[in-house]
Amino acid sequence: MITLGQPMLDNLANGSARLTLVIHQEDSFPEIEIGGFIGDLYLRLVSKNAKIRIGHLRNTKADFTFYPGGQIDIGDDTSINGLVAGLLESKIVMGKDCMLSHDIHMQPHNQHGIIDLETRQLIKHKRNIVLGDHVWIGRAVSVLAGTKIGDGAIVGANSVVTKDVAANTAVAGYPALVVRENCTWSRSSLEIDADAAAYLDRLD
Repeated sequence: MITLGQPMLDNLANGSARLTLVIHQEDSFPEIEIGGFIGDLYLRLVSKNAKIRIGHLRNTKADFTFYPGGQIDIGDDTSINGLVAGLLESKIVMGKDCMLSHDIHMQPHNQHGIIDLETRQLIKHKRNIVLGDHVWIGRAVSVLAGTKIGDGAIVGANSVVTKDVAANTAVAGYPALVVRENCTWSRSSLEIDADAAAYLDRLD
């Protein structure tokens, strides 16, 4: 089932949004719910039964490929300026009011099989990526499988996130390490904008 909100339909009609859906199997039955966005979203469904829930976003430029068991869930008011991700037996969750820069890559699964030499079996892990609310991810960041980035956190440009990031913490580097604690961010560098103020109010 594919459900598009009225803002999504309006944006498609006026040309402010482009949604590309490629389904590789004729008997695929995806669950797709999109509230709305401005920009360009590419959804490639290689396997059956993908689950996709996208809220009312600010703007989007994203490319998702869904293999068996792939899911995404993106909250309202999030902006994505450039994201590529493939999902296999895994899920990407983003909270509300997140801001993702350009050239971001998320890898919530092992791209190829890892074999245990004792059992001669593939090692399988369901390793999701979870972003809390009001998370800022800088340019050219890679977020690896099994990581959680807490509410209000900041990930600096060109970082590689290999482990959890605490809420209201800034990290940077390869691998990403804490550079500042007890902080969050605003979309404006000149003032605390309304969204940041609302987030700060939640902390009181």
